Amino acid sequence: MAIRETWFVLRTQGDALALTHAVQGVVHSLDSSMPVVRLRSMEQVVSDAVARRSANTWLITVFSLAALLLSSLGIYGVISQSVSQRTHEIGIRIALGASRRDISKIVFWEGGRLVLMGLTIGVPVSFAASSLIRTLLFGISPDDSMTRMLVITAMVITVFTSLIVPLWRAVHVEPQAALRES
Repeated sequence: MAIRETWFVLRTQGDALALTHAVQGVVHSLDSSMPVVRLRSMEQVVSDAVARRSANTWLITVFSLAALLLSSLGIYGVISQSVSQRTHEIGIRIALGASRRDISKIVFWEGGRLVLMGLTIGVPVSFAASSLIRTLLFGISPDDSMTRMLVITAMVITVFTSLIVPLWRAVHVEPQAALRES
């Protein structure tokens, strides 16, 4: 015995699910043995159709934000360690007349190098990976240049935000204390 399915699409004004009893009544008046199941609005049909891809997009978003947080913490750690190791050097520079601006340039250059290295590696890898993740995305294109620019901007902002605390520590090094530590 073969199971047959028939689908009907009805155009309605207002709430489509409010007509459930009327639709069941019409179908049962034509054939009382025919069950009416899965009455849904078109919004529900579309939502069900894109739910998996939408969930994949959210999952990628969560992992991307976690990666952004971890990279921020890593950059903070690297720059903070570098400033700690160079405290003596920074103290000497300040004692010899280096301004806070000069010290800021040193710390920013270290962060800038990290950005340049990351972009040099990351941008080509993102182009290569875009074809792999194309099937997982919904609502955005992996080739969208605006999205790429937003991601690059977010990474640059992340790096320079990660520099705030080490930079503050570097420009507030007391030359006498730094020289005594040696």
